[in-house]
Amino acid sequence: MNALELAQQVIARRRFIKKLGPQIEDLPPDKKATEYVIAEYGQGRVEPWLAAYLLGCIADQSGYDTVRNILLRREGKRYAGSALAKIGGNGAYEDLLDIMFNCENGLVRREAAYGVARLASDRTAGDFKEAYQRRLLLRQFAAYQIAKCGPDGDFLLALLHSDYARDQKLALAVIEDLISENQLMPPGKRVAATVSHLLQNEAVQTNPSRRQIILRWTESIEET
Repeated sequence: MNALELAQQVIARRRFIKKLGPQIEDLPPDKKATEYVIAEYGQGRVEPWLAAYLLGCIADQSGYDTVRNILLRREGKRYAGSALAKIGGNGAYEDLLDIMFNCENGLVRREAAYGVARLASDRTAGDFKEAYQRRLLLRQFAAYQIAKCGPDGDFLLALLHSDYARDQKLALAVIEDLISENQLMPPGKRVAATVSHLLQNEAVQTNPSRRQIILRWTESIEET
């Protein structure tokens, strides 16, 4: 089946979304399929989130503005940001970043952040750090996105040596994700030594369970 036929199948039978969506992604961008989904959405026969998902899978440029509008109307349900990234590729990065930094609605910022993460580059960890520092993203969410970017030791050390407790807590949250997720690369000895020294200070407030997880990791690094 082509992209149009697969999209029709998903719209007719929602239960096929997880099976057929990836099949659509494997096909070239299809303008006719995009026009069909947009028309069905415009007639109210397709929910906004499903339209965003399908348009992202189809990935034709003509669907970009529709998905962007769905995102800004808070109707994407975590699909619109990633869909913009799929459609626009690296060219969508600045647009998603602008939404993440400047939209007043926190849910929209978070959804745009999923698109930013999908297009991750060398600068993305710094962009998420800035969004957190500007209080635009919650710590745990920002930390996980930074962890997925694979931050180097210098990035983490800069946060750990910061004069601001919020930065130090962000670094600890990132490190916890790095050492807890099997597919991520834990930091090295320099970071472990700095963390160990930092956590010896009881004035550094962090979740007790997180403190214990990270301290066990620093001890294991010291033994190697």
